[in-house]
Amino acid sequence: MASNEELQTDPTALTLYKDDIEFKKEIPKDLNIDCSICLAVILDSPSQASCCGQHFCGPCIGKVNACPQCRAVGDKFKVFKDTDFERRVGSLEVYCLMNWDSDDSCDWSGELRHLQRHLDDSCPYVEVPCPNHGCNKSGLLRCDLKEHVKKYCPMRPYKCRHCDFRDTHKFVTEIHYDICPLFPVCCPLNCSKGKTFPRNEIEDHIKRDCPLQPVECTYSWLGCEEKPARRDLNRHCSKQHKYILSDVCKELCHESQKMADGLNANETHLEHYKTEQGRVDEKVSQLEKKVTLLEQQLKTNEKSHNERTRHLEQAVTEMNRELQQKIRALDRERANLQSSCNNVSYSVK
Repeated sequence: MASNEELQTDPTALTLYKDDIEFKKEIPKDLNIDCSICLAVILDSPSQASCCGQHFCGPCIGKVNACPQCRAVGDKFKVFKDTDFERRVGSLEVYCLMNWDSDDSCDWSGELRHLQRHLDDSCPYVEVPCPNHGCNKSGLLRCDLKEHVKKYCPMRPYKCRHCDFRDTHKFVTEIHYDICPLFPVCCPLNCSKGKTFPRNEIEDHIKRDCPLQPVECTYSWLGCEEKPARRDLNRHCSKQHKYILSDVCKELCHESQKMADGLNANETHLEHYKTEQGRVDEKVSQLEKKVTLLEQQLKTNEKSHNERTRHLEQAVTEMNRELQQKIRALDRERANLQSSCNNVSYSVK
Protein backbone atom coordinates (compact mmCIF):
# COMPACT_ATOMS: atom_id res chain seq x y z
CA MET A 1 0.00 0.00 0.00
CA ALA A 2 1.03 3.54 -0.55
CA SER A 3 0.17 6.69 1.34
CA ASN A 4 -1.66 9.53 -0.33
CA GLU A 5 1.60 11.51 -0.67
CA GLU A 6 3.38 8.61 -2.44
CA LEU A 7 0.96 8.40 -5.39
CA GLN A 8 2.51 9.43 -8.72
CA THR A 9 0.26 11.51 -10.95
CA ASP A 10 0.43 12.54 -14.59
CA PRO A 11 0.03 16.34 -14.99
CA THR A 12 -0.77 15.92 -18.71
CA ALA A 13 -3.53 13.34 -18.20
CA LEU A 14 -6.73 13.96 -20.18
CA THR A 15 -9.84 14.93 -18.21
CA LEU A 16 -12.89 13.20 -19.69
CA TYR A 17 -16.43 12.61 -18.55
CA LYS A 18 -18.25 9.41 -19.36
CA ASP A 19 -21.06 11.21 -21.17
CA ASP A 20 -18.49 12.79 -23.53
CA ILE A 21 -17.12 9.42 -24.65
CA GLU A 22 -18.72 7.07 -27.15
CA PHE A 23 -17.82 3.50 -26.20
CA LYS A 24 -17.86 0.76 -28.82
CA LYS A 25 -19.26 -1.68 -26.24
CA GLU A 26 -21.15 -1.31 -23.01
CA ILE A 27 -19.01 -0.83 -19.92
CA PRO A 28 -18.97 -3.91 -17.65
CA LYS A 29 -21.38 -3.40 -14.75
CA ASP A 30 -18.72 -4.24 -12.18
CA LEU A 31 -16.45 -1.48 -13.52
CA ASN A 32 -17.27 1.93 -12.06
CA ILE A 33 -15.04 4.30 -14.03
CA ASP A 34 -16.29 7.59 -12.50
CA CYS A 35 -14.32 9.34 -9.77
CA SER A 36 -16.80 10.26 -7.01
CA ILE A 37 -14.72 13.37 -6.23
CA CYS A 38 -14.24 15.05 -9.64
CA LEU A 39 -16.89 13.00 -11.49
CA ALA A 40 -14.48 12.46 -14.41
CA VAL A 41 -13.35 9.12 -15.85
CA ILE A 42 -10.55 7.72 -13.69
CA LEU A 43 -7.54 7.95 -16.00
CA ASP A 44 -4.85 9.69 -13.95
CA SER A 45 -3.14 7.23 -11.55
CA PRO A 46 -6.26 5.18 -10.67
CA SER A 47 -6.15 4.51 -6.90
CA GLN A 48 -8.25 2.36 -4.59
CA ALA A 49 -9.22 3.02 -0.97
CA SER A 50 -8.54 0.08 1.34
CA CYS A 51 -11.51 0.86 3.53
CA CYS A 52 -14.33 0.42 0.99
CA GLY A 53 -12.60 -0.58 -2.26
CA GLN A 54 -13.81 2.56 -4.07
CA HIS A 55 -11.63 3.88 -6.92
CA PHE A 56 -10.59 7.51 -7.33
CA CYS A 57 -8.27 9.62 -9.45
CA GLY A 58 -4.82 9.75 -7.87
CA PRO A 59 -4.70 13.60 -7.70
CA CYS A 60 -8.22 13.74 -6.18
CA ILE A 61 -7.73 11.20 -3.40
CA GLY A 62 -4.29 12.61 -2.64
CA LYS A 63 -5.88 15.84 -1.42
CA VAL A 64 -8.14 14.34 1.30
CA ASN A 65 -7.52 12.78 4.71
CA ALA A 66 -10.75 10.78 4.92
CA CYS A 67 -12.45 8.46 2.46
CA PRO A 68 -15.06 10.43 0.51
CA GLN A 69 -17.14 7.28 0.14
CA CYS A 70 -17.27 5.74 3.65
CA ARG A 71 -15.65 8.53 5.71
CA ALA A 72 -12.96 6.19 7.11
CA VAL A 73 -9.86 7.86 8.55
CA GLY A 74 -6.52 6.95 10.05
CA ASP A 75 -5.18 3.43 9.59
CA LYS A 76 -8.46 2.29 8.09
CA PHE A 77 -8.04 4.75 5.22
CA LYS A 78 -5.18 3.64 3.05
CA VAL A 79 -4.78 4.27 -0.67
CA PHE A 80 -2.84 2.29 -3.25
CA LYS A 81 -2.46 2.46 -6.99
CA ASP A 82 -4.59 -0.18 -8.74
CA THR A 83 -2.79 -1.18 -11.95
CA ASP A 84 -5.37 -3.85 -12.79
CA PHE A 85 -8.15 -1.26 -12.69
CA GLU A 86 -5.97 1.06 -14.79
CA ARG A 87 -5.50 -1.72 -17.35
CA ARG A 88 -9.24 -2.50 -17.54
CA VAL A 89 -10.25 1.15 -17.95
CA GLY A 90 -7.48 1.81 -20.45
CA SER A 91 -8.46 -1.16 -22.62
CA LEU A 92 -12.06 0.02 -23.13
CA GLU A 93 -12.73 0.53 -26.85
CA VAL A 94 -13.85 4.06 -27.73
CA TYR A 95 -14.39 6.32 -30.71
CA CYS A 96 -12.54 9.61 -31.20
CA LEU A 97 -14.10 12.57 -29.45
CA MET A 98 -14.21 14.28 -32.84
CA ASN A 99 -16.50 11.64 -34.36
CA TRP A 100 -19.77 13.37 -35.27
CA ASP A 101 -21.15 10.86 -37.75
CA SER A 102 -20.42 13.18 -40.66
CA ASP A 103 -17.95 13.34 -43.53
CA ASP A 104 -15.79 15.93 -41.79
CA SER A 105 -15.28 14.01 -38.54
CA CYS A 106 -12.60 11.62 -37.29
CA ASP A 107 -13.14 7.90 -37.87
CA TRP A 108 -10.50 6.76 -35.39
CA SER A 109 -11.33 4.14 -32.74
CA GLY A 110 -9.13 2.37 -30.24
CA GLU A 111 -8.40 1.78 -26.60
CA LEU A 112 -9.15 4.57 -24.15
CA ARG A 113 -5.50 4.64 -23.01
CA HIS A 114 -4.50 5.66 -26.56
CA LEU A 115 -7.14 8.36 -26.97
CA GLN A 116 -5.03 11.16 -25.53
CA ARG A 117 -2.03 10.35 -27.74
CA HIS A 118 -4.35 10.23 -30.77
CA LEU A 119 -5.80 13.63 -29.92
CA ASP A 120 -2.36 15.13 -29.22
CA ASP A 121 -0.57 13.75 -32.26
CA SER A 122 -2.81 12.73 -35.13
CA CYS A 123 -6.50 13.60 -34.88
CA PRO A 124 -7.15 15.88 -37.87
CA TYR A 125 -10.10 17.63 -36.21
CA VAL A 126 -8.43 18.82 -33.02
CA GLU A 127 -7.83 22.54 -32.72
CA VAL A 128 -4.09 23.30 -32.77
CA PRO A 129 -2.05 26.53 -32.52
CA CYS A 130 -0.25 27.89 -35.55
CA PRO A 131 3.54 27.41 -35.17
CA ASN A 132 4.29 30.83 -36.66
CA HIS A 133 5.20 33.37 -33.98
CA GLY A 134 2.56 36.03 -33.59
CA CYS A 135 -0.27 34.13 -35.29
CA ASN A 136 -3.34 34.08 -33.03
CA LYS A 137 -5.60 32.12 -35.34
CA SER A 138 -8.32 30.38 -33.31
CA GLY A 139 -10.38 27.37 -34.30
CA LEU A 140 -7.58 26.03 -36.50
CA LEU A 141 -7.92 22.28 -37.08
CA ARG A 142 -4.91 20.03 -37.53
CA CYS A 143 -6.18 18.97 -40.96
CA ASP A 144 -6.11 22.62 -42.06
CA LEU A 145 -2.79 23.50 -40.42
CA LYS A 146 -0.51 22.70 -43.37
CA GLU A 147 -2.54 24.76 -45.83
CA HIS A 148 -2.91 27.58 -43.31
CA VAL A 149 0.84 27.74 -42.67
CA LYS A 150 1.66 27.59 -46.37
CA LYS A 151 -1.03 29.84 -47.88
CA TYR A 152 -3.07 31.80 -45.38
CA CYS A 153 -1.13 32.51 -42.19
CA PRO A 154 -0.40 36.27 -42.04
CA MET A 155 2.74 35.54 -40.00
CA ARG A 156 4.22 32.98 -42.40
CA PRO A 157 7.70 33.68 -43.81
CA TYR A 158 7.34 35.61 -47.04
CA LYS A 159 9.62 37.11 -49.66
CA CYS A 160 8.76 40.32 -51.47
CA ARG A 161 7.80 39.54 -55.07
CA HIS A 162 9.75 42.54 -56.33
CA CYS A 163 12.97 42.55 -54.30
CA ASP A 164 14.86 40.23 -51.95
CA PHE A 165 13.32 41.57 -48.73
CA ARG A 166 12.02 38.85 -46.38
CA ASP A 167 9.69 39.06 -43.38
CA THR A 168 6.20 37.89 -42.48
CA HIS A 169 3.47 37.96 -45.11
CA LYS A 170 1.61 40.58 -43.06
CA PHE A 171 4.62 42.91 -42.78
CA VAL A 172 5.65 42.55 -46.43
CA THR A 173 2.18 43.11 -47.87
CA GLU A 174 0.92 45.75 -45.43
CA ILE A 175 4.08 47.76 -44.70
CA HIS A 176 6.99 46.87 -46.97
CA TYR A 177 5.00 47.14 -50.21
CA ASP A 178 4.34 50.80 -49.39
CA ILE A 179 8.07 51.57 -49.42
CA CYS A 180 9.54 48.83 -51.65
CA PRO A 181 11.72 50.60 -54.27
CA LEU A 182 10.82 48.02 -56.93
CA PHE A 183 7.09 47.84 -56.24
CA PRO A 184 5.16 48.62 -59.46
CA VAL A 185 3.19 51.87 -59.24
CA CYS A 186 1.22 53.89 -61.75
CA CYS A 187 2.22 57.36 -62.81
CA PRO A 188 0.52 59.81 -60.40
CA LEU A 189 -0.56 61.84 -63.45
CA ASN A 190 -2.10 58.72 -65.01
CA CYS A 191 -0.26 59.30 -68.27
CA SER A 192 -0.60 55.70 -69.45
CA LYS A 193 -3.46 53.67 -68.06
CA GLY A 194 -2.43 50.21 -66.90
CA LYS A 195 1.29 50.85 -67.29
CA THR A 196 3.37 50.67 -64.14
CA PHE A 197 6.89 51.69 -63.17
CA PRO A 198 9.18 50.57 -60.34
CA ARG A 199 8.71 53.03 -57.47
CA ASN A 200 12.37 54.12 -57.62
CA GLU A 201 11.96 55.13 -61.30
CA ILE A 202 8.75 57.13 -61.04
CA GLU A 203 10.54 60.38 -60.14
CA ASP A 204 12.76 60.20 -63.22
CA HIS A 205 9.74 59.33 -65.35
CA ILE A 206 7.91 62.45 -64.19
CA LYS A 207 10.99 64.64 -64.50
CA ARG A 208 12.05 63.47 -67.97
CA ASP A 209 9.36 61.51 -69.82
CA CYS A 210 5.80 61.93 -68.52
CA PRO A 211 3.78 63.62 -71.31
CA LEU A 212 1.32 65.08 -68.77
CA GLN A 213 3.91 66.70 -66.52
CA PRO A 214 3.67 70.54 -66.65
CA VAL A 215 6.94 72.04 -67.89
CA GLU A 216 8.30 75.54 -68.32
CA CYS A 217 7.77 77.19 -71.68
CA THR A 218 10.87 77.24 -73.86
CA TYR A 219 10.52 81.01 -73.94
CA SER A 220 10.10 81.49 -70.21
CA TRP A 221 13.19 83.68 -70.37
CA LEU A 222 11.13 86.04 -72.51
CA GLY A 223 8.52 86.33 -69.78
CA CYS A 224 6.10 83.48 -70.61
CA GLU A 225 4.83 82.08 -67.31
CA GLU A 226 2.60 79.34 -68.74
CA LYS A 227 3.46 75.70 -68.03
CA PRO A 228 1.93 73.47 -70.69
CA ALA A 229 1.99 69.66 -70.50
CA ARG A 230 5.19 68.22 -71.96
CA ARG A 231 3.26 66.72 -74.89
CA ASP A 232 1.76 70.15 -75.73
CA LEU A 233 4.98 72.15 -75.48
CA ASN A 234 5.78 72.33 -79.22
CA ARG A 235 2.23 73.33 -80.12
CA HIS A 236 2.21 75.92 -77.36
CA CYS A 237 5.46 77.45 -78.60
CA SER A 238 4.47 77.48 -82.27
CA LYS A 239 1.05 79.08 -81.75
CA GLN A 240 1.48 81.31 -78.76
CA HIS A 241 4.84 82.93 -79.48
CA LYS A 242 4.88 83.74 -83.24
CA TYR A 243 4.55 87.51 -82.72
CA ILE A 244 6.72 87.51 -79.64
CA LEU A 245 9.53 85.86 -81.61
CA SER A 246 9.17 88.46 -84.38
CA ASP A 247 9.51 91.28 -81.87
CA VAL A 248 12.40 89.51 -80.23
CA CYS A 249 14.19 89.16 -83.58
CA LYS A 250 13.81 92.91 -84.21
CA GLU A 251 15.10 93.65 -80.75
CA LEU A 252 18.01 91.29 -81.28
CA CYS A 253 18.90 93.01 -84.57
CA HIS A 254 18.83 96.37 -82.84
CA GLU A 255 20.96 95.06 -80.00
CA SER A 256 23.32 93.47 -82.53
CA GLN A 257 23.82 96.82 -84.28
CA LYS A 258 24.45 98.53 -80.97
CA MET A 259 26.99 95.87 -80.10
CA ALA A 260 28.70 96.32 -83.50
CA ASP A 261 28.90 100.09 -82.98
CA GLY A 262 30.22 99.53 -79.52
CA LEU A 263 32.76 97.08 -80.90
CA ASN A 264 34.05 99.65 -83.40
CA ALA A 265 34.37 102.22 -80.64
CA ASN A 266 36.18 99.67 -78.54
CA GLU A 267 38.62 99.00 -81.39
CA THR A 268 39.42 102.75 -81.61
CA HIS A 269 39.95 102.86 -77.87
CA LEU A 270 42.09 99.75 -78.15
CA GLU A 271 44.41 101.38 -80.71
CA HIS A 272 44.74 104.40 -78.46
CA TYR A 273 45.49 102.13 -75.51
CA LYS A 274 48.11 100.28 -77.56
CA THR A 275 49.88 103.60 -78.40
CA GLU A 276 49.78 104.64 -74.76
CA GLN A 277 51.00 101.21 -73.76
CA GLY A 278 54.00 101.60 -76.11
CA ARG A 279 54.94 104.87 -74.46
CA VAL A 280 54.58 103.35 -71.02
CA ASP A 281 56.70 100.37 -72.04
CA GLU A 282 59.45 102.73 -73.33
CA LYS A 283 59.46 104.68 -70.06
CA VAL A 284 59.58 101.47 -68.09
CA SER A 285 62.58 100.34 -70.17
CA GLN A 286 64.41 103.61 -69.47
CA LEU A 287 63.65 103.33 -65.77
CA GLU A 288 64.92 99.77 -65.72
CA LYS A 289 68.21 100.92 -67.30
CA LYS A 290 68.57 103.68 -64.68
CA VAL A 291 67.87 101.17 -61.91
CA THR A 292 70.54 98.86 -63.33
CA LEU A 293 73.07 101.73 -63.45
CA LEU A 294 72.24 102.77 -59.89
CA GLU A 295 72.63 99.20 -58.70
CA GLN A 296 76.09 99.04 -60.30
CA GLN A 297 77.10 102.35 -58.69
CA LEU A 298 75.80 101.11 -55.36
CA LYS A 299 77.86 97.95 -55.62
CA THR A 300 81.00 100.03 -56.50
CA ASN A 301 80.41 102.40 -53.58
CA GLU A 302 79.75 99.48 -51.28
CA LYS A 303 83.03 97.84 -52.33
CA SER A 304 84.99 101.11 -51.80
CA HIS A 305 83.34 101.60 -48.43
CA ASN A 306 84.23 98.08 -47.38
CA GLU A 307 87.86 98.64 -48.43
CA ARG A 308 88.11 101.87 -46.43
CA THR A 309 86.54 100.21 -43.43
CA ARG A 310 89.09 97.40 -43.63
CA HIS A 311 92.01 99.88 -43.75
CA LEU A 312 90.62 101.82 -40.80
CA GLU A 313 90.17 98.64 -38.78
CA GLN A 314 93.79 97.67 -39.53
CA ALA A 315 95.04 101.15 -38.52
CA VAL A 316 93.05 101.03 -35.26
CA THR A 317 94.44 97.59 -34.52
CA GLU A 318 97.99 98.78 -35.11
CA MET A 319 97.50 101.87 -32.94
CA ASN A 320 96.07 99.69 -30.14
CA ARG A 321 99.10 97.43 -30.36
CA GLU A 322 101.55 100.35 -30.18
CA LEU A 323 99.60 101.90 -27.32
CA GLN A 324 99.75 98.66 -25.34
CA GLN A 325 103.51 98.48 -25.86
CA LYS A 326 103.95 102.05 -24.58
CA ILE A 327 101.76 101.31 -21.56
CA ARG A 328 103.84 98.27 -20.67
CA ALA A 329 107.08 100.31 -21.06
CA LEU A 330 105.71 103.01 -18.76
CA ASP A 331 104.69 100.37 -16.23
CA ARG A 332 108.24 99.06 -16.18
CA GLU A 333 109.70 102.53 -15.74
CA ARG A 334 107.27 103.24 -12.90
CA ALA A 335 108.29 100.01 -11.23
CA ASN A 336 111.95 100.87 -11.55
CA LEU A 337 111.38 104.33 -10.12
CA GLN A 338 109.46 102.88 -7.24
CA SER A 339 112.28 100.48 -6.53
CA SER A 340 114.82 103.27 -6.65
CA CYS A 341 112.76 105.38 -4.25
CA ASN A 342 112.53 102.51 -1.86
CA ASN A 343 116.28 102.01 -1.92
CA VAL A 344 116.96 105.70 -1.30
CA SER A 345 114.60 105.74 1.63
CA TYR A 346 116.26 102.74 3.18
CA SER A 347 119.68 104.33 2.83
CA VAL A 348 118.57 107.54 4.54
CA LYS A 349 117.35 105.60 7.55
